[in-house]
Amino acid sequence: MKNNKILPNALRIYKAIRIKRAFILINYMIDPNIPLVYTTEAAAEETKSRNIILQLKPAMTLVFLFVFCFSVFGQRTARPRVVVDHQELGNTAFDEYRFEEAVTHFEAFLKTPNLNDSVKNLVNEKLAKARIGQRLMRGVEDIVFIDSIQISKADLLRAFPLDAQNGSLFQSGFLTERGILKYFSNKNNNGDLDLFRSVKLGGEWAEATPLSLRINTSANEIFPFVTADGITLYFASDGAESLGGYDIFMSRFQPSSNDFLQPENIGMPFNSPYNDYLLVIDEIQGIGWFASDRFQPADTVVVYSFIPNIFRRIVNAENTEELRKKASLRNINLQPEKRPVPRVITQTPATQAIPEFEFWVNDRKAYHFLSDFRSDAARRFFVQAREEENKTEEMRSQLEVLRANFEKANSANKALIVSRIIEFERELEQQKNRPLDFYRQAQEVENRNLMSR
Repeated sequence: MKNNKILPNALRIYKAIRIKRAFILINYMIDPNIPLVYTTEAAAEETKSRNIILQLKPAMTLVFLFVFCFSVFGQRTARPRVVVDHQELGNTAFDEYRFEEAVTHFEAFLKTPNLNDSVKNLVNEKLAKARIGQRLMRGVEDIVFIDSIQISKADLLRAFPLDAQNGSLFQSGFLTERGILKYFSNKNNNGDLDLFRSVKLGGEWAEATPLSLRINTSANEIFPFVTADGITLYFASDGAESLGGYDIFMSRFQPSSNDFLQPENIGMPFNSPYNDYLLVIDEIQGIGWFASDRFQPADTVVVYSFIPNIFRRIVNAENTEELRKKASLRNINLQPEKRPVPRVITQTPATQAIPEFEFWVNDRKAYHFLSDFRSDAARRFFVQAREEENKTEEMRSQLEVLRANFEKANSANKALIVSRIIEFERELEQQKNRPLDFYRQAQEVENRNLMSR
């Protein structure tokens, strides 16, 4: 009976001894310095051991197994403990637009015991920005870029060839096309930068007034720009809703409340973990610009030229890496062939009549005289549009005067002026789209007439 147990035990040990090959692989994974070798000599040694085991009694078998296991595991020295720097890994992931990983690392770092308050506050701020990055990555806008130019910060405004019909830029702000209203940044009583506006009355600039607290925060606001409609405001801020240093924000003026709406971060690819600012839209040329110091040496920025979207389009990327490239503008795909044809009046020879206006009927044909119209109905729509346009400009000028009077009025008169301002703004809101409606009708009627010929 006793001899009958020897063979099964020996066979089990024989099978177990073959695991030595697996142990060699496991040891290599733990410590790559151990040679990954299973040579002919090793195989012969295994065969020799197997033959010995087959002749052993069960008691000796246990001794052999003990010695064998000790030889494999007993001599393993303790490996040093690897310390993971979650803060540094989080910063690296953040700069590389891997915001989900950044959030994970920052959250893990904040669980470190005995963190001092300054470090904890710093990482909490970075964690908040990483979460903003997560949100913005879900809505990266698909933008056609046509050019980019690297320039020193001192020469920044030279890279913005804004048509004068849109207004003009100066070092700290923006002057509207009529030259009677300007927006600019200046220091407040706390030493931070806020946005202000001022109206020119009788050839003199009135005392500047700060924009509302919806725009001016406890942080810094710089580089304002107002589109031709006088409603849309772009500016840069380094406040709590910023992903990087400065981010670009957009707000619209609401006539009913005589205030701007809550600003919105315009997202990527315009904004980044770096500084982004001075977004300008030229509605005459159909081009926009903005500045960024992402991936740039000190005191240098890149000014990107792009075609503004009429309707917001979101990037449809094939994978996450492609989305990151589009969001960060790494390896940007410039498409200069899509640059719009500037709608400017070229110099006319003295022998030709001076153009009265410039009206683009379609992408290839521009009219300069009323006699250019083939359709009488289209000509009437065009004339009506110009009359409505003049009326709109007159209303805007009158509204600016009312606002200036409100700033100087005493408390007794302010209530009366406010009611007039609200009524005027309501009328202007209804009026401002009328010229565009008539221009569009003129285009549609004239194009139908041209196609029928």
